[in-house]
Amino acid sequence: MEKREIEKIIIEELPRLLAQSPAFRHQLIGIMAEVFVRRDELKQVLDAIKDLREDFDKRFEEHSRRLEEHSRRLEEMSQRLEEHSKRLQEHSKRLEEHSSYIGQLIKRQEEHSERISELMKRQDQGTKRLESAIGGLGARWGIMSEESFI
Repeated sequence: MEKREIEKIIIEELPRLLAQSPAFRHQLIGIMAEVFVRRDELKQVLDAIKDLREDFDKRFEEHSRRLEEHSRRLEEMSQRLEEHSKRLQEHSKRLEEHSSYIGQLIKRQEEHSERISELMKRQDQGTKRLESAIGGLGARWGIMSEESFI
């Protein structure tokens, strides 16, 4: 017999043998069980995949929620950083203005110190001239005149 004839006989006779012969059916199932996965084993695998998928979905949702929370916090921190930067710029500008004003005050203080030094020198010179003038007068008028000044 040729291979095609055997295949034809199997295709025609297999359904009848499966229906009529429990021994043949069990033997064929045993042979096929070594090659193919049984329905209950396949269901177990599919159930395990389903459980894994549900667990993955839960974890992914939790991860997404955390990521959204972190994104929200990061956005808040960015806004606060922007506000702090603006305030820092304002304070820097004010500090520059105050530094300029303080510089002007220091310059004026130095100018006033110089004027006061000049005035003190002039006062010292004036005092010396006055003392000299009084000494000259005392020498001209004599000792009796000095007593009248005392």
